[in-house]
Amino acid sequence: MFTIGNNNKNPHGFLPYMAGTLGGLGAGYSSLLCGNFVSDTFSSNATFYELSNTKNPKKVYMDAFHKSGLDKKGAKVFFVPLAKGYNDFDMMEDIKNIISNIDDFPEEEKILNALYPDVKPTLYDKICDKLENLLRKKPENKALQKIADYLFGSDMDEGALLNLDSYISLKYDDNALFVPQSNSIFVPDTEVSTPFFHEMGHAINYNLKKGGKFLSNLACIKFDLALVLAAASLILPEDENRDKNHPINFLQNNAGKLTFLASMPVLLEEFFASLNGLKAAKPLLDKTDYKKFVNSYSKGFMGYLSNALAISLGTFFGVKLKKSIQKMVEKKLQKPLFAKEKGSTDSAQG
Repeated sequence: MFTIGNNNKNPHGFLPYMAGTLGGLGAGYSSLLCGNFVSDTFSSNATFYELSNTKNPKKVYMDAFHKSGLDKKGAKVFFVPLAKGYNDFDMMEDIKNIISNIDDFPEEEKILNALYPDVKPTLYDKICDKLENLLRKKPENKALQKIADYLFGSDMDEGALLNLDSYISLKYDDNALFVPQSNSIFVPDTEVSTPFFHEMGHAINYNLKKGGKFLSNLACIKFDLALVLAAASLILPEDENRDKNHPINFLQNNAGKLTFLASMPVLLEEFFASLNGLKAAKPLLDKTDYKKFVNSYSKGFMGYLSNALAISLGTFFGVKLKKSIQKMVEKKLQKPLFAKEKGSTDSAQG
């Protein structure tokens, strides 16, 4: 291949690099979009229904919670009241009112304190903070602000809500989660069954399983590392003069495998969360309700898996396409049509 810069053997090194890189990035990004579409399809089909054989799902949830032994490990469960209102505007106004007058809502304050505990930031948190601060340095640059908003959340109207996406989604009844930092499970307070057992599975893994806490902390990176490796493999130039075990060459030659490997922590965490939760749920549910949870959690996991596969396959084929385009452009540029013509001699001879 070639390197960027002066290269006597390949005077057109930069053009093939750019063409190949753009082609590879395009293929990788297209694959990522397809993966997100498939993931959203699985997630939207992971429907949750009312339990058919109980009118008190909270009792079922708490029975499972106590029988698991999580309470003895200091774990807690919060049932989050839904936002009031008949439309999104009314519900958001209700949430803004709670945040603005939090002293009038002591139970909501407990939920928010557990949902966003004041803990020592991890290395990952520090890296994210530095990146966000870098992007926020120029507020007049709308493009950078959009990137920062996408990665880290945005300020809501009048500063009433600041990066409270998890809280808002709980209040809207479209989320449930386990927060390791406060060892707390959060589910919307509704009669419709939620992903409670899955989130309890996260808590079981974190508190009761050997190596579970390490896996849980590792999984918080989600797909970020895989995406960084994917981008690096598609952008960094390869040099055939280097040893195949050189970090850049090794990354490009094994890009698909490495990106999938980087996705494994979150895949394992989600798989074991569902497995642990279903084991805890089985003695308390009849076959009909148990099958609902199995079906829903299976589709939810397929959403994660489809994202991991999209990143891995997109990176693999993106690198292949990148190299193919580079060679094709290099070959084209070496033909006489693109070669430098020798200057003609028009000097008059006397």
